[in-house]
Amino acid sequence: MVLDTLLAVILLIGAVGYIALGIQLIAGRRGVGTLPSGVLFLFVALWVMGGAIELFASSFFMFSVGRTFHYVGTSIVPIVAYVYFREYTGQSTSIHRLVLLLIIPFVSITLAATNAFHEMVWALPATNAQGDFLTRPVAWGPYFLFVHAPYTYALGVAAALSLIMHTSAVARAHRKGLFLLLAASLGPASAALAYDFGFGPNTVSFIPFVFTLMLP
Repeated sequence: MVLDTLLAVILLIGAVGYIALGIQLIAGRRGVGTLPSGVLFLFVALWVMGGAIELFASSFFMFSVGRTFHYVGTSIVPIVAYVYFREYTGQSTSIHRLVLLLIIPFVSITLAATNAFHEMVWALPATNAQGDFLTRPVAWGPYFLFVHAPYTYALGVAAALSLIMHTSAVARAHRKGLFLLLAASLGPASAALAYDFGFGPNTVSFIPFVFTLMLP
């Protein structure tokens, strides 16, 4: 319990850091990518905060709030990253395309928030034999396997390809930043893959810790 509290405090500090960065970028002087990157950091903060809530949770309702925050992050972050990477290479994303991209994430978040009634996203029970809440379920639901996961990974690949395929559109002086963006996305992407395929503990979400370690 003491360890869980300590880990939760670390995640809360990370969430506050990302909120501060996001607000600074959104409210500061406008430049290429500042708005989408600021929004990106705010949704990362929500994802990290969800991990902290899961560790603090003493009831199923509180744990469900943390899980919902997790799915807000995992649903929206790939889309914001996609918009951010496109803007970095001089491409714009229309409102129409953005609305279409948000349809499945909206459904994902809604189903995650109501999963106890249908188990479309993950299978219950939500605890192990010791009564600890499971941040990775014993089994994924059909919606996660056939809609949510393929969609979010496809968006992540599309975001990365938008950088790689438009390298020539970026000024040579700024290409170092482009490759830094690609390198920075490898950490969370690798953690997400490991999480989804069953590596690591099933009572602690480690993706928020990866984001927190990357904060500096």
